[in-house]
Amino acid sequence: MLRPASRGAGFLSWCLGSDGRGYDQITTGDVEKGAYAAHQGNPTIDMKGPDVFKFAVDIFIRQAYACAEEAGIGIEDVDLWVPHQANRRIIEAAARRIGLPMERVACNIDEYGNTSTATIPLALNDALRDGRIKSGDKVLIAGFGSGLTWGACLLEWE
Repeated sequence: MLRPASRGAGFLSWCLGSDGRGYDQITTGDVEKGAYAAHQGNPTIDMKGPDVFKFAVDIFIRQAYACAEEAGIGIEDVDLWVPHQANRRIIEAAARRIGLPMERVACNIDEYGNTSTATIPLALNDALRDGRIKSGDKVLIAGFGSGLTWGACLLEWE
């Protein structure tokens, strides 16, 4: 159930961005034939893996620091990070460079795989179910996608 958060809880900060120069990093179908090519035949998702890996690790780090700074807290004050579950190696590399131990990272990709836009809600739900989030916790939610695009928010959980 959605309802207004009590004073002090809810969204503390967020960041959104895009970089159109990465239009061809994650695609469906033939980029040269346009967006509708994916609807013809047997569509596939194509990705420039090493480039996307570097981008994802970098953007996760930049988002974490940007959201923490905007909210006036340090990275060490983040109780749980809920990243897009694209790849375990991406998550582990970013967590290591951010300085968050994996105990403070929601990671369920081994259970579900990359479910695209559902990864963050699934990981958040699992963390709640498992008692990993309590009232007052600072929860960082961060994702990235094709385009290249990214978004994150820092919440104080109620």
